[in-house]
Amino acid sequence: MVPKRTEPNDFPKERFVQQYNRLVQHSIRASQVQPRVLRSRKHATAEISITRDQSFEGGSQGLVFIAKHYSDAEAMPMKKELAVLLHSNDKGVLVPRTLHVLNNFLILEKIEGFTLMDLINDVCVPRVQKHEAMNALGAWLSAFHSAFEQTGIARRRGDANLRNFIMTPAGSIVGVDFEEADDADPARDLHEAMDSIVQSDPGIFSPGQPDIDWKYQLCERLLRGYATGARDGARKEAADIVHDPSRFVEAQLDVMQRLAAIRGTSARLAPLVPAVRKNMELMIERFLATDSGPVPRNTGDPCRSISRR
Repeated sequence: MVPKRTEPNDFPKERFVQQYNRLVQHSIRASQVQPRVLRSRKHATAEISITRDQSFEGGSQGLVFIAKHYSDAEAMPMKKELAVLLHSNDKGVLVPRTLHVLNNFLILEKIEGFTLMDLINDVCVPRVQKHEAMNALGAWLSAFHSAFEQTGIARRRGDANLRNFIMTPAGSIVGVDFEEADDADPARDLHEAMDSIVQSDPGIFSPGQPDIDWKYQLCERLLRGYATGARDGARKEAADIVHDPSRFVEAQLDVMQRLAAIRGTSARLAPLVPAVRKNMELMIERFLATDSGPVPRNTGDPCRSISRR
């Protein structure tokens, strides 16, 4: 079943105002609340701006935060995402701070910055910086998986799309949107991230068959970051991440095909599978054969702007 995308009118502003007023014990009006609905698969999520007036003590600039709405029937998913956020913060894994918990809303810190998808798509960003970002993303995923071992909360973050990671102005990577965290194989996070990498712009679906070998180099850099990112400081050996190269590649293709079915792009992906398989096999060979892959210099591509989160 294709997940429902939330629309701008899906965010229940009046309900938010009622529950927020009960929390803070003073009255804000709906006219003061300005929601900007964000992309979300399951839950209506909005960046909330509350403007200041005489009855509001939010400071001269008011307040800005993220509000995620859960229906009355979604108490368990809300509890799961809250547990993931709180445990991540407790273990030092960078995620938004939980500011308040309402009956039907999680109120989260707004993270300034731009998504890793924006960074990868931006030709003004040197490729060396993109390699460093994928290395940092691999380290983040490794730290997350280490932090959740034997917790009973979740084994993987879920929906490890590049759009669900924000690079802050300080250069840190923060994971967001944990509504799909579950107990599946943590390696699926790696496969979903690599699917996102090879479909960034330009990617496997780009017209004219552009050279995207460097996108597979980014996948390799992701795995190298994962090998060194455990919270306990222990380095994972390449063979510990890729036990069986053939099975790893087939698992990658399986994830890509499953995601393509959700997105409605299966017919476009099917003829590309042989080339993707070959490139993934070569990438895994490099990863297993060397301790460090080359980081290319910037190619001097012309700049274009990116949309910020």
